[in-house]
Amino acid sequence: GPAYVERRRLEAVEAIELAAASGAVAAVAHPSTISANRAGYADLFRSLAGVGLVGIEVDHPEHDPALRAALRDICASLDLVPTGGSDYHGAGKPGVRLGVGRGDLRVPDEVLVALRARRPKAASPR
Repeated sequence: GPAYVERRRLEAVEAIELAAASGAVAAVAHPSTISANRAGYADLFRSLAGVGLVGIEVDHPEHDPALRAALRDICASLDLVPTGGSDYHGAGKPGVRLGVGRGDLRVPDEVLVALRARRPKAASPR
């Protein structure tokens, strides 16, 4: 719209490297919004895992069971953490609570444990 201002967007590799340098882990959220199709996910995530990607959001309210299964298989094959999200954004989404999405979506505590275990040591300050 008229108020839109273009901003610099990080490339995925740059974002992953910055996350690792700060001691954080990088996980892809909303993979269904990526322009790659399901067949292209494996190649994309393999390349990102090579630069430090730690997880992929598998469990999301908008993911059908087939997509969840495909993403879970990719995580297993690349040793990535299958993360999840309820897509909680406050009261604007009735029926969605933090950590609990619609239907069968639950994000187990083990996801946090696995992500913490993969956390890199932050780069030493100069």
